[in-house]
Amino acid sequence: APMKALVQEQVKNFSKRFQQYGVVVRELSGDSSLTRQQIAETQVLITTPEKFDVVSRQGEGRAFTQLIKLVIIDEIHLLHDE
Repeated sequence: APMKALVQEQVKNFSKRFQQYGVVVRELSGDSSLTRQQIAETQVLITTPEKFDVVSRQGEGRAFTQLIKLVIIDEIHLLHDE
């Protein structure tokens, strides 16, 4: 799946860039899941649009989405693609 591969690539890229600052970067996709503890320890979370949609609509996910300070969307033109 191209989106999951892109997420994995970006996690590696951002992890290398932010490692010296102690910033934890993790993936959240259909292939991975994170515990509450892991989410609490994560400063940068990279996810697929589908996984973010699922998580943000769940009861526990709503509490999680309230912690988000910044959202960066790549390929935004695809959001309303039919």
